[in-house]
Amino acid sequence: MSVFTIKPKAKGKRKGVSYDEFKRKINTSNQLMVAAGQEIGDIPAVVNPARREACRLNLELFCKSYFPEVFCLKFSETHIRVMRRLQETAINGGQYVLAMPRASGKTAIMSVAAIWTIFYGHRKFIVIVGSSASRAMELMDDIKSWVETNDLLNEDFPEACFPIRKLERITHRQRGQKCGGKPTRIDWAGNKLGFPMIDGSLSSGAIISASGMSGSDIRGQKALSPEGGIIRPDFVLIDDPQTRESAESPTQCDKREKIIEGDVLCMAGPGKTIAAFCTCTVIQQGDLA
Repeated sequence: MSVFTIKPKAKGKRKGVSYDEFKRKINTSNQLMVAAGQEIGDIPAVVNPARREACRLNLELFCKSYFPEVFCLKFSETHIRVMRRLQETAINGGQYVLAMPRASGKTAIMSVAAIWTIFYGHRKFIVIVGSSASRAMELMDDIKSWVETNDLLNEDFPEACFPIRKLERITHRQRGQKCGGKPTRIDWAGNKLGFPMIDGSLSSGAIISASGMSGSDIRGQKALSPEGGIIRPDFVLIDDPQTRESAESPTQCDKREKIIEGDVLCMAGPGKTIAAFCTCTVIQQGDLA
């Protein structure tokens, strides 16, 4: 009977390579794999440049062109007036309030207007203020969903939508995502959407945030610009700032009016005037609206 002896490999050796060298190669390979997963590649070309350019100074056309399922009915004169006033405020500034009936589509118009304003670079930091924190979050969820899933927006605004889609709803990917080797710095927080920093993009580093009618939620909002400076809100959209309960309380009406005057309209910082647009619905005589 023959006896075979198997000699153990020398400790710390892997095919003639030291154990430390083996670990280094594995770590390097893992790092390369992670880096490859973080890099999203080139931003796709715009599919329809003419369609995109036609909507630059036309919010009404933007609504019809990119949200045909949302705005499937003919706009009324009131809707057109709201959109034109919104457009004027976004581009030229000013502060305006308009009363409309409930369920008239004003909230959808406001939300789409925020996207239009950011995508064309008319403003860099928009704050949407709702009657409550939960209502504000509903508005933000709508905006996020459209930016992430609207195929028409992705076709014509790939610099804003493509990096967000590449997250594939895995939010921790935003920390390491890169485009052309540069971090995109997307901020996909619960009540905030920081758009990807992409060279040449009009929406690069732009922000949309949402807050309820609470002074503590509104005050002190700021962010870093792509150049490293501090930017503060330059446009506020107030969507129906009262509830039925608050409308019936003179105390709450007074409190909310003070929040709008003392907090909302002062978000741009000392000595600066913020552009503001508010839609509201009159619930009873003498309420906030």
